[in-house]
Amino acid sequence: MKKIILMSVVAIVATTTSAYAQYANDALRFSQTNYGSTARFKAMGNAQIGVGGDMSSLGGNPAGLGLFTKTEFSLTPEFNQSGVNANYLGQNTNTNKSQLNINQLGAIFYTPMYKQKGQDTKKGLISAVFGIGYNRNTDYHTEINYTGNNNRTSIADYFGEIAGSTAPNNLGEGSLERMAYD
Repeated sequence: MKKIILMSVVAIVATTTSAYAQYANDALRFSQTNYGSTARFKAMGNAQIGVGGDMSSLGGNPAGLGLFTKTEFSLTPEFNQSGVNANYLGQNTNTNKSQLNINQLGAIFYTPMYKQKGQDTKKGLISAVFGIGYNRNTDYHTEINYTGNNNRTSIADYFGEIAGSTAPNNLGEGSLERMAYD
């Protein structure tokens, strides 16, 4: 029985392969993080995360909470509108999308530590700050569509043209041409 289980595990591990649904550029694009943030944070070019004192620094630099001296609540709505007009061999396809989102939502709770009369108020624990927040990191709701029939040429013609004129090392890494060559 142990042999069968061992052989099954080896067979499963040996037949595991990777799946590629999109290009390498898509993997890079989808792996990037674009922090959702307050309007103040965006106005500073997203440089506020190192400074702190803004609700958006909660996710990237929690030490920035130390600059808060009062309780705060923050809500940043976001309106996205995208439009795509594609033309493929004289056939037009239009896609428009409008979307209202909550880009950032959070609350900071500030609690001063009370000292007894006569104690030094500049030493020791001065205050406690607790924050909870929501940041929208990335928006994957963009959709691009185009359709059409090409009866004039074939992609094989294009690859044949490249095969006779371009060295494989000069093809872009992860490009369609490079993948077709390999």
